[in-house]
Amino acid sequence: MPVSERIALYGLAGYSSVQIDQQNVGSNKDQGFSFGLGMHYALDKQNAIVFEFVDSTSEDQVRLNALTFGFQHRF
Repeated sequence: MPVSERIALYGLAGYSSVQIDQQNVGSNKDQGFSFGLGMHYALDKQNAIVFEFVDSTSEDQVRLNALTFGFQHRF
């Protein structure tokens, strides 16, 4: 959804799988539904900066949050 010429907001939804390996403790794998919001900020017609926040709830009701920052280049 465009907010301005340079900024667009979008929603994220899907199914996530996370595996956590800890030394001397073992590993754990969780899966579940995830959702979030993202923002695309266009620097020019080919380059953009992307911010995303994703919230995941596993089948064991463990909540994981992620905040990402990225650079996008269109060829």
